[in-house]
Amino acid sequence: MAVVKANAYGHGMHAVARCLDQADALAVARLDEALSLREAGISQDIVVLSPLADTEELKACARHRLQPVLHGMEAVSRLARLRSLPLPLKVWLKVDSGMRRLGLDGSQLPEGYGLLRKAKAVELVGIMTHLASAEIPDDQPTTRQLEVFDQLVRNLELPVSIANSAAILRWPQSRRGWVRPGLMLYGVDPADQPRPAVTPPLPDQDIAALRPAMELSAPLIAIRQVSAGSRVGYGGHWQASRRTWVGAVAIGYADGYPRHAPNGTPAMMDQGPVRLAGRVSMNLLTLDLGPRRQHRLGDQVVLWGKAPQVDDIARRCGTIAYELLSRVDRNLHREYLDD
Repeated sequence: MAVVKANAYGHGMHAVARCLDQADALAVARLDEALSLREAGISQDIVVLSPLADTEELKACARHRLQPVLHGMEAVSRLARLRSLPLPLKVWLKVDSGMRRLGLDGSQLPEGYGLLRKAKAVELVGIMTHLASAEIPDDQPTTRQLEVFDQLVRNLELPVSIANSAAILRWPQSRRGWVRPGLMLYGVDPADQPRPAVTPPLPDQDIAALRPAMELSAPLIAIRQVSAGSRVGYGGHWQASRRTWVGAVAIGYADGYPRHAPNGTPAMMDQGPVRLAGRVSMNLLTLDLGPRRQHRLGDQVVLWGKAPQVDDIARRCGTIAYELLSRVDRNLHREYLDD
């Protein structure tokens, strides 16, 4: 179940969905995302992960062959009371195994399961849960969540879905039924710390080797030499320690590059690494290009990709790769390469 929510984590939902035509299903956060995929001609099963607002949205799911996830008894009861649907509706039931965010409590599961089994024109296709800290190996809360989930579903003959990206990479015992890779599809590890080799690996796949799918780049549009002591950018936030060349790059926080990136954050050019110099503004940022003039207008600057990687930029900014990727502006030009 390939997760393409948040515009496929900033990569472009429609294009990514077409690349994932071998996935058994896709998953999105909201109904409007699922409807957009249907309008684009995507025919796979699509699971809507977040709660739906009302009965009309349930009916829309039935019309467009979407599979909503039910998160609470109110939603289960609402669906069970429906007398008719445009088409049979396949649904997932989510249980809370310890994250304490969404899902039926264990005590509610027998009633919810029973209501859905009796509901007309409704097919319960599986039960899922979500792990709160699967990025941490040998984590006791994760072990406990897996135990709780197994206890809850032990007598239910239904497919299950437990593993997100972090669990796929670090918790082999969670790789059952339907797995839900999200961030790892885009070549990024959800954990901040280095990951050991995966044991055992998924069949016929090397999941230890993740390669970033996105390269975010922008052109150098101005170059000037500044003397030692010169201040650059809003508030004079950066001061040159020596005579150096400074370059302006056509990208900023309105485009998805983080405003709070600190001075010295790395970027890469053909001539070698460069560093952020001054505050990121709406559509521009400035770089310390070094004391030798070796760059030209139009040279491309890689803000993240193979080097530097997005998780490195995220750590320097005190955030996570999920946020940086999903904030990349939808209107930025995207070029898709098929290798």
